[in-house]
Amino acid sequence: MMNGTPSIPKIFAFIQARLGSTRYPNKVLNSIPVKGMTLLEHIHTRLKAILTEEQIVFLIPEEDQSLLEYLKEKSFNYYCGSLDDVRKRFRDASKFYQADVILRLTGDNPFVDTKAIETIIEAWHVAFNQNTKLDLIYYSPLPLGMGIESFSRRALDKSSDIDEQRHLEHVSLHIKENPKDYTILKLPSPFPESIVSLRLTFDEELDYQTLLDIYDEVQSNTQNELFGAFEIYNLSLKNPDLFKKNQIVEQVRFNLPKPQIESKKSICIIIGNPKEYGSGHWERMTILSVRLVLLGYEVSMQFNSTKISQGFDYFIIDSREDYYDAKFKQPILRIDELSQNRKNLISLEECFKLGFIDLLPHPDSFGWSSKPEVLLSNFANQSLSNIQNTIPSNTINSNNIILCYAGNLNSENSKRLDNFLLSKYSNNTIIRIGGSEPITMKINYEARLTKRNWWKYLSQSDYFLSYFGQGLMEAMYLRKKLASYSIGDYHTMLSRHIEDIWSVPFLGDCNQEMEIREFSNSYPIIYNTAHERIIQWLESQSYTV
Repeated sequence: MMNGTPSIPKIFAFIQARLGSTRYPNKVLNSIPVKGMTLLEHIHTRLKAILTEEQIVFLIPEEDQSLLEYLKEKSFNYYCGSLDDVRKRFRDASKFYQADVILRLTGDNPFVDTKAIETIIEAWHVAFNQNTKLDLIYYSPLPLGMGIESFSRRALDKSSDIDEQRHLEHVSLHIKENPKDYTILKLPSPFPESIVSLRLTFDEELDYQTLLDIYDEVQSNTQNELFGAFEIYNLSLKNPDLFKKNQIVEQVRFNLPKPQIESKKSICIIIGNPKEYGSGHWERMTILSVRLVLLGYEVSMQFNSTKISQGFDYFIIDSREDYYDAKFKQPILRIDELSQNRKNLISLEECFKLGFIDLLPHPDSFGWSSKPEVLLSNFANQSLSNIQNTIPSNTINSNNIILCYAGNLNSENSKRLDNFLLSKYSNNTIIRIGGSEPITMKINYEARLTKRNWWKYLSQSDYFLSYFGQGLMEAMYLRKKLASYSIGDYHTMLSRHIEDIWSVPFLGDCNQEMEIREFSNSYPIIYNTAHERIIQWLESQSYTV
């Protein structure tokens, strides 16, 4: 941070690609589906949802004229460099673009996980704001072919004492082989280690056929071009035979030393499964995990289940379930837990001492009337800074954008919600995120958004409608005029509560008839500082563990 202004690293995605593959020439121009986008188009589409066009560059050999013509035809950015010395190609490109951070991708991995990229970018932004020196960051575990690695230009330019052929071909190998000389950070995914056995890369014909089969199966279920490791993991549980075809393909691997990490303590974060609880729990715990890893904690994540991993110093639970102490021998921090034990507490101090922290307001929470605190992405701070000088209109008119979040609503409730919006606000631009696909073109629809696009949509909207949850808090942080609806008795209780304490209009349950109300932003200022309270709790426990 310089002069009070957050430092923003210059991040570029460099995709190394060539047509002269030994095992499968021209593979990066194969299409998935057969008459669909090429591998390179899939990669570009996913990156474009996270980065600007200027930040996405294909690094190709100087001799590869056919690939060069293809990239020109697609208007993709490119940089031509050495064929055999790929690391030099990266070094020259990073110097040309003055990159601080490089996201390294390869042209044979079409389904790179967007959440992994977003989480890595979040870590680099926080690290730069804190003036923390990092050399390499990765997000793990993931299926083979869905992950990326990222490294600083400084680490890329630094040579090891021994440069062999493998270092010229494998760009960051000199970093990973010398963990004592570099700061390497692992960000945790919530998937089991077994997920790495799933092969979604393209080396041989069996890989290509597997990728085609997986794509067809995912699209038949979700119609989501940006599907990620979460969808792949659930598909592997439902249809494991789909992933067996290419298991015999040999993969080049290196025996690497483990990074030398002096961890403060180990933490297991248990999160509510998005299929049951929506994406809010996963999103905010991912944000928290980034900050904890940067502070030196060794962090693991897992979705809630009956089998709880052991061997950690602390547990943080964000799944809205009542986890009994008998399951754990270590200190537990429960987030937004509404158990009877929680309801018996009478003060904020008592909650904190016994390991209860509220990140969403509810009738039994404390502290929200004095200083409401939430846990939001670094994107939130950037978005707020961008719109602080905007003067909102007082009434809804035809120039306004109404953003509606529908999460996992089924087709019947999605249709009922759309009918309500069109009957009351048809003269406005209506954008619905989530839920089932609308039956009318009058509703602009996005099944799923990357983090960058979510904050872009939210920033540009004038009014926000959602059921109670993380999205509502994010809209409050940006001072949006908003209202809530509910999807059942539990959400009705929470929506009525924030209507009572903050005058946020409650329009009713979408299972029933909803009523029109004026959207409001009379609620108090929301602070993105909840991570500080969580860190304070962890540090207070270090004296007793």
